[in-house]
Amino acid sequence: MKRAPVTPPTISARLCSHVTLEPHANGKMVVCVDGYSVGLGTFSTVAVDWAQKLRTSLPLASFESGARNVDKEIDLLVTDWLG
Repeated sequence: MKRAPVTPPTISARLCSHVTLEPHANGKMVVCVDGYSVGLGTFSTVAVDWAQKLRTSLPLASFESGARNVDKEIDLLVTDWLG
């Protein structure tokens, strides 16, 4: 009997339903939690686009290498600000 390939588990980061990220045209990012807003700093356009994926799910493996600047920005956002 031939076995189906096993897909490795995926660990992802996702925002809670009561947390939103508000990107601004100047690159500044704001997190809103239960009516309170906190500025997170300025991020590149690419990092802002990736951060929007946190609404649904962003696999940690997608930015864990740290080799690209966007990897470092998303890691900072997820671990320092939202973690």
